[in-house]
Amino acid sequence: MRFTAPCTCLRVRHEITTPRWGNYSQSRRYSGLSARLLQDYVKAGLIRSSLVQKPGTQRGVRLIDLRSLDEFIERGVGGKVELAMNKKGDA
Repeated sequence: MRFTAPCTCLRVRHEITTPRWGNYSQSRRYSGLSARLLQDYVKAGLIRSSLVQKPGTQRGVRLIDLRSLDEFIERGVGGKVELAMNKKGDA
């Protein structure tokens, strides 16, 4: 018997739609980025998020806007990155 991971997409009238929001765990699986890196990007304002909580409570769940996450990732596509380890020394 073959087991597969559950799909995070929803099937609506035979069309597959991607959820708009995801918690850190779902966003991590969706993007391949670590939860810590996602937290850093959210704190820096690079990715939109929302804290959903009941009125009068201190705790809640942080949801990440997956469209914002996609846009953030796409901004880096094709960009040139200069890494210190690749720079030639003055030998």
